[in-house]
Amino acid sequence: MKAKFITTFISYNGKKLQILKPVIKFENTYVIETAPKVFIIFGNEEELKLLANLFNLVSCQKDVLIYLPVKKKSIPTYLKNWSNYVKQRDLVILHHSTQFKTKNWKQLREKIRKSHKVISLDLRLPTWDKNQLRKDFERINYKENKEFLDLKIYAETLFMMSSSRIYYLIAYDTEHVSINGKMLFEKYPGFHEHEHLNNYLRDPYLSNKGNGFALTVDFYDKDLWGE
Repeated sequence: MKAKFITTFISYNGKKLQILKPVIKFENTYVIETAPKVFIIFGNEEELKLLANLFNLVSCQKDVLIYLPVKKKSIPTYLKNWSNYVKQRDLVILHHSTQFKTKNWKQLREKIRKSHKVISLDLRLPTWDKNQLRKDFERINYKENKEFLDLKIYAETLFMMSSSRIYYLIAYDTEHVSINGKMLFEKYPGFHEHEHLNNYLRDPYLSNKGNGFALTVDFYDKDLWGE
């Protein structure tokens, strides 16, 4: 698929980092904190498919930072009533190797807001190798595993930082939700297809420590739910 981005380049930690902000507005995507450090990314079929492509892009290109300004003035009543604690966030996706410090984000955000350069990228999801996926899913549960998904919150933004392998798996999970969400809703009215990404987290919210993050990708289409 072809996708347009507003872009700019910066020098960061001695490297050239490309910031990409999709031109598409992601009007049906919501990044919501439903309890402290507990996040759900809601999206419909089309936008979850695009999000899967963005995860795969970061898996393949370590020198990009993707900025999705998805925080809205209002959200559907259905999501607003999801819990008593609902806070919206923007989303930033980037590779661990950038060694990005969130304290620098406000300055970079202003830079991308002032940029008018638009480029078009050809985004393609891979043909999934089920055997390799199984091996990768198993590998992340080994105690020797050193690849994790880290989440941080700063300036009303959720930052996702991880490795190429983990983003590859997240891309697969997200596309899976995109493909099956509508079908399962129609078969089981009201059902939310979803994937928990907690297994990838360095310190999961549901671990014995209990002080980490939780993250889920969830199918939600306000036209299907009617609110």
